[in-house]
Amino acid sequence: MPVSDRRHPFTEGHCATSLPLVSVIVRSLDRETLAQALDSLAAQTHPLIEILLVNARGSDHRPAPDLWGERPVRFIDSSQPVPRAAAANRGLDAARGDWLLFLDDDDFLAPDHLAGLLEAVGQSRAQAAYSHCQVVDGAGHALPQRFAESFGQAKLLAGNFLPIHSVLFARTLLSDGCRIDESLDRFEDWDFWLQVAQHTDFIEVPRLTAFYRIDAGTGFGVSAPIDEIHAGALLLAAKWRERVTPQGFLDLMELARQNRYLEQLRHDLAEQARARLDCQARLDAVLDSTAWRLTAPLRRLLIRLRVGRRG
Repeated sequence: MPVSDRRHPFTEGHCATSLPLVSVIVRSLDRETLAQALDSLAAQTHPLIEILLVNARGSDHRPAPDLWGERPVRFIDSSQPVPRAAAANRGLDAARGDWLLFLDDDDFLAPDHLAGLLEAVGQSRAQAAYSHCQVVDGAGHALPQRFAESFGQAKLLAGNFLPIHSVLFARTLLSDGCRIDESLDRFEDWDFWLQVAQHTDFIEVPRLTAFYRIDAGTGFGVSAPIDEIHAGALLLAAKWRERVTPQGFLDLMELARQNRYLEQLRHDLAEQARARLDCQARLDAVLDSTAWRLTAPLRRLLIRLRVGRRG
């Protein structure tokens, strides 16, 4: 969707050479991984960052320093545990930056994450950009899964492929009504990106600069009972079913058709691979057979005779 220059954070209230402030909202359960998350913010190459550390744990959260490295930290405290959606909104309400990003306390970023996303939105009129994201284990070692899809409205309706810390978005979207829906116990981030997508395109930055940790007790849906996930999906579907345009419905149909085509290609490739393996097994059986070995002298003689005739 086209975005007016008047509303873009790189043109509204800033000269062309000024650097925007980025507010990073860290929803914290005070896990051991929090230090790594904050270290990754301290190491960002973009110089203007404020860290909003939202206490989602409650009264036993450790105190927060005023600085982490050279980055200012504002601690949004709570004496009671705060649900994920409410914690995110507390951060949004306190943010002062032109650009915003969420980071959970078990995830982390590469040093050029913010700079790369800011460069992308600075060269476009979009109000959101996202990087590719690597899934890691508890120790931070890479797992096979990555989030690296190109953006599409139909894709986003069909499923969330945007880890929450991979996306940088403009503060101006909040005045458009974008907000974390606190009535959703699950999929609140997916719902938020669907809201954002009503107002702007998402620019893909095809670099792997976000890291999403999946470990026992952490990571999306890891410990959630399947019935709770199903109930959350039904709530989200009920919210958005009346908002899908006819074109959006057609796009979903086309996406389903493409997925069926890809599945058929995968099936055909698998069948071809099995056929090749079967042929190789038969050839190996022939080469290993007694008859093949016993007729080897005859084959060599025939080869010499053919060579002699050509000479």
